[in-house]
Amino acid sequence: INSSPIISNGKIYVASFDGYLYKFDKNGKLISTYKVGDRAKMPIILGPQRYEGDFRPIISSPVIDEEGNIFITSFYGKIFKIKADGKMEKVYDLNEKVQSTPTITEDGIIYIGTYETEKGSIYAIDTKKKTVIWKITIGERIVSSPAVDEDGTIYIGAFDGNIYAIEGKRKIAKSEWPTFRKDSKHSGRLD
Repeated sequence: INSSPIISNGKIYVASFDGYLYKFDKNGKLISTYKVGDRAKMPIILGPQRYEGDFRPIISSPVIDEEGNIFITSFYGKIFKIKADGKMEKVYDLNEKVQSTPTITEDGIIYIGTYETEKGSIYAIDTKKKTVIWKITIGERIVSSPAVDEDGTIYIGAFDGNIYAIEGKRKIAKSEWPTFRKDSKHSGRLD
């Protein structure tokens, strides 16, 4: 399990590397499972490990919207919604790899980072209309999760060591700034 659990209406949801989202009660009893992950089309090599056959990872964590709907994304970019009644529906297929946990706003917009080879993209998806509002591609892979502040600015980190700030209406709000420093936490100090 690489994802963080979430709690909605007294139920615990957790995504697993086996491609399923699991729903438990507070006593740990399994209530239901949702198949979200995709089957790999070829052998997958992750570091020193090689996976063949049935590989359906979910690396991102689920999120909950204002109405109690659960959203989860597969490694291969399919976004699913699990409604309060337990029914699952596909919201959108990004056709890019996803390790980023999405952020959802109170009006139902999902922001998520992706990567395909060496390029990364940031998407804004309208979950009600099931459409892409905008997509911005940057030169580096994105596996970090976006954060949205109260004025709608989206912040997300990329493999190039920068944090990008994007206005909610697609314009780049501020230039990126480096995060790599010479200490073990890459945090630097403000003197």
